[in-house]
Amino acid sequence: MDEKLPDLELEIGDKVEHAGIIGEVYLIKMDLERPIAVRFKQGNVTRWFFPDGRQESWNKISLLRLVEKKIKPKTKIKLYRYTYKLGDTIAQTLWTSSEEASFNTVKTEMKYIEID
Repeated sequence: MDEKLPDLELEIGDKVEHAGIIGEVYLIKMDLERPIAVRFKQGNVTRWFFPDGRQESWNKISLLRLVEKKIKPKTKIKLYRYTYKLGDTIAQTLWTSSEEASFNTVKTEMKYIEID
């Protein structure tokens, strides 16, 4: 029984090395036959690989090595929390991205968070 190699979990934009040459993952297809395309600037060549880094199904070792993960930019989101008065009761909302204060709002808080 063939031993399964671990998935490299490559993403578009990751830098990889194959045979001493640095390339970049530029396409990932939902395909069982070598779904990962790597573009190498030297020679302007594209090579296809399996998710575990093998180039051919009969390869026993991964021929692809991850050099650098693409840094994903984080998204900044503005959140609001409202404190309002209803008669003799004071209540507070949860943090929300909705900017909808009501007429009985007595306090508005705001903060920014970063998400992946």
